[in-house]
Amino acid sequence: MSKEADQVLELYNKQVLSVKLINKVKDHITNEMKEYKQYMESDYQDSFQDALFEGRAEYAETLKKLINEWENS
Repeated sequence: MSKEADQVLELYNKQVLSVKLINKVKDHITNEMKEYKQYMESDYQDSFQDALFEGRAEYAETLKKLINEWENS
């Protein structure tokens, strides 16, 4: 292949990897939010765990909003 073709292929591969990474992050965010919902629906009560799950869910929601903004800008 030519040098230009190699560069195009390299850029394409980086784009594919970026999309895969973003999708993995989105999946992780979705799982964090599901875990929080499951925890809140359970009978388990612990103020430390409550705060921990709430903080994780809050961070996940914020990150999800940021990713959506970045993708749409």
